[in-house]
Amino acid sequence: MPILFIIFFIWVCGPGYYFYLLPFVLLYGSFLPILPGKWKLIIGIILIAFCLDLSARSNLIKVAVTLATCIAYLFRKTIPYFAYKLVHWVLYLLAPLLLGLAISGSFNVLEEMSSKNEGQYVVSHGEDQEDLSGDTRTFIYVEVISSALNNNYVLFGNTPARGNYSEAFVAGDYALNEDLTGKGERHNNELVHLNIFTWLGIVGLILYSLIYLHSSCYAVYKSNSTFMKLIGCTIAFHWAYGWIEDFNSFTVQNIWLWMMIGMGYSKKFRMMDDKRFARWFTMLFINKRQVIEKV
Repeated sequence: MPILFIIFFIWVCGPGYYFYLLPFVLLYGSFLPILPGKWKLIIGIILIAFCLDLSARSNLIKVAVTLATCIAYLFRKTIPYFAYKLVHWVLYLLAPLLLGLAISGSFNVLEEMSSKNEGQYVVSHGEDQEDLSGDTRTFIYVEVISSALNNNYVLFGNTPARGNYSEAFVAGDYALNEDLTGKGERHNNELVHLNIFTWLGIVGLILYSLIYLHSSCYAVYKSNSTFMKLIGCTIAFHWAYGWIEDFNSFTVQNIWLWMMIGMGYSKKFRMMDDKRFARWFTMLFINKRQVIEKV
């Protein structure tokens, strides 16, 4: 597999090649202070490289969260336990609150941010220009929710074999070639939770969200290390960010997320204190010969 991966990596190498590194860098970068010396330099340089592409808004947000986690670890002795619980619950409560306001027509945070910053953050891609403040999500919400209401699958979904009717991506004059079902439907969107809603309905979405919630609560409330509390907050962030992006496809990045969710459920990881977790983490960067010599 490593040999095949290298060949594949060279073959597809292009503007988006760094996405292969993103999951590992975000995880290791969160605990930068305890990395071995050379790895601090390597991960630090790659994190900076991610920030050079301003058009990759999602990557910038994820790198910012990684750096915030790193800073929180550095100041862990001065941060009260209450702060972890506060961040954890704010992330879970903020998204439903904003979604409810948007659906009711009272306040759409995406449209507000787009209108206030229109034209201020424009990047060029050759002859084309992109406004980074543009709202590229509201119309997807409208399509997904309208499709569910019009086809009566709000409660239990349209099954994972189907998608949502899409005028923008499938049926419109400028639509992309994404009609995999032959029914004018887009099988999946960039937003995790909208996909779960389309496939499994409100019932499935609630059950799916409880997996995140249960794991992060274990990590924040029933763990002995700062590392696990930070991982719990990171899981909560990805649940909240799932309303904006975070693809739920079989990729390295998604596997990395579910590894963290699995760690939250693991009693073995939760029982580790800071020293034991740091020792386990640093052992990932030590080769077998060094491990044998230490033993």
